[in-house]
Amino acid sequence: MKSNEEACLNNEIIAAYLDNTLSPKDMTVVEEHLMSCDKCLREAISLNEILLRMSEGEAIPLPEKLREKVISTNRTSKKVKYLSEFVISLSEKAISLIKTAFLPEGTELKVFGSQSPALIYRGKELSGDVLNINQKINDIDIRIQFYNTEGPAASLRVLFLKENLPLSKERITLYKKDRLLSSKVTSKEGNVIFPDINYGYYRISIPGEDIEMSFKILPEENNKRKNNE
Repeated sequence: MKSNEEACLNNEIIAAYLDNTLSPKDMTVVEEHLMSCDKCLREAISLNEILLRMSEGEAIPLPEKLREKVISTNRTSKKVKYLSEFVISLSEKAISLIKTAFLPEGTELKVFGSQSPALIYRGKELSGDVLNINQKINDIDIRIQFYNTEGPAASLRVLFLKENLPLSKERITLYKKDRLLSSKVTSKEGNVIFPDINYGYYRISIPGEDIEMSFKILPEENNKRKNNE
C-alpha cells in the first residue's frame, strides 16, 4: 500500500485496519493518515460502529494515540453547516410534506409531488406517490425523494451534488433516533437508496461535508390531529 497524504483511504483499507489484518508497516501508514485526516477518521469511527453491529462482537481497542485523537476530534468538531428538519405524513396510498420545522437562512427549498417513472432497486419497482424535497445552500445541493411503497412504508433516495456535479464515493448514514440503521457510499451518479423505512424520527448524516438533516414521519391521522391542536 502506498502512503499518500493527499489521498484519502478507501473503506476496504479502513476495514482491514480495524480488523487488524494489515501488515505492521501498513497499519502504521494508515494510523498516521488517520491522525492527520479528520475526514478519514470520521469514516473509521462510522465504519467501526457498523462492523461492530454486524458482528455483535467486541470492538478491537484503537491504539492509544488514535483514541486520544478521536476524543479530541469529538470535542473540537466543526458545527454542522447545513441542518434542516421536516415533518412528513405517510399513509398506505400517499406521502406528503406537513411542514418545514427548521431551515437555515439562505437555503433554497423546492417541494413537489410527482408520479415519476418507477425507480428499480434490487429488482423491485419503487413506484406510486413521490415526494421531492430539494435543498440548496451555497454550492451544496441535496435532493431527497420519498417513494411511497407497500406497508405503509417509503423508500428514501438521496442525491448529493456539489458545485452542480454528483459527489460520488461519499458516505451517507441514516439513523433512526440515535440508532444507526444504514450507512452507504454514493454511486458515481451521487445517490444512495435506503429502502423500507416507516414511522419515526430519522437523521441523515454526511460526515465528509459536516452536513446533517432530519425528518419525522407520522401516520396521516396523527398529522391531522396535530394540525387541529
